[in-house]
Amino acid sequence: MSKEKIALFLQAFAVKWYDRAIDFLRAAFKLFDKLPKDSPKRPSERRLERMKKMRRNLVQLNNHQLYREKAAVNEHAKTHMYIVTDKLGKKKDQPDFILKGEILGMSNKTRMGKDAYFRAVCNGFSVHKFMQMPPREKPGRCGILHHFDPYLRLAPFNIEVVSRAPYIITFPVRFF
Repeated sequence: MSKEKIALFLQAFAVKWYDRAIDFLRAAFKLFDKLPKDSPKRPSERRLERMKKMRRNLVQLNNHQLYREKAAVNEHAKTHMYIVTDKLGKKKDQPDFILKGEILGMSNKTRMGKDAYFRAVCNGFSVHKFMQMPPREKPGRCGILHHFDPYLRLAPFNIEVVSRAPYIITFPVRFF
């Protein structure tokens, strides 16, 4: 199981998804801590030292991007939206710019931003939390959908527009 976590960590690190790399490496270290010292599944001391060095590098990459750019996503990488401790957990005392919500979530103008935006939408996160929507767009706009079909004109679908980019709608269902 830990080999899979390490493989996923390496893939996430290669594409510069540092947030996912941190999550996978944290899970791998938790698995290693549960294994007895003489277990054959436990990595060698040399490999464990290399993993600790990768952990230090990840913490540095995540925290430096947040402090330097005040953004979790830029054109090169994606990080967590919080400062990470040396053990890859969320630091309890976050800086003021994070606590006040002044950190930029993502921009859909870069490849990495578009990818992060797509992942956030697919994972069920509120896109309005992560992105600043244009001022003319008001989320939660409702309407009816009938496509000029005579049957649907009698009983049209109610729709609610959640987001315009990407176009996402919901069908609020009312049972009588």
